[in-house]
Amino acid sequence: MRFVRPADIDAIDRLVEDLGTAEPTYAEIGVTLNGQRPTGFRIDHYETELGQGAETFNRAVQGLQTWEAHHQVGIKVFPDETEIRPG
Repeated sequence: MRFVRPADIDAIDRLVEDLGTAEPTYAEIGVTLNGQRPTGFRIDHYETELGQGAETFNRAVQGLQTWEAHHQVGIKVFPDETEIRPG
């Protein structure tokens, strides 16, 4: 694992580029899709009641799409406008 200082934009750019073509380092890819738990991994599961209705749902979607859960705990997403997409 590499750690990059937030002010080192060139290093962050290189890391993002490298990770774009990186392969997973574990063999259990997708194993949780069928309900199995891979040996040696801790599975965390959290849920909470956000409310009800379309407005609550839309706020939750917006929060996920803008990395709000990460920002709330002090994690910086780089680049900040990174699109969330399947895969």
